[in-house]
Amino acid sequence: MAKDARLAVRLSDAQHELIRAAAALEGQNVSEFAVRTLTHEAQHVLADRSQFRLDEAAWTEFQSLLDRPVQHKPRLETLLSARSVFDES
Repeated sequence: MAKDARLAVRLSDAQHELIRAAAALEGQNVSEFAVRTLTHEAQHVLADRSQFRLDEAAWTEFQSLLDRPVQHKPRLETLLSARSVFDES
């Protein structure tokens, strides 16, 4: 993959040292560590808000959970019928 873009960030000395130490423990330089970590976090943030991916087994289980009959939950019914602390007096 071509690396055509550059990202510059400003860090405190403590942040830089922390990142450098973590990268060293992972056997990476700071750039490799930063790109891997930032990419992973970006994927997580985006997926959490826009994607819902399941393998075949998980999809089948998910569908079966959606299709099962509704279960009566007395404690939940009580909770939802109680007056909320957010209701106006």
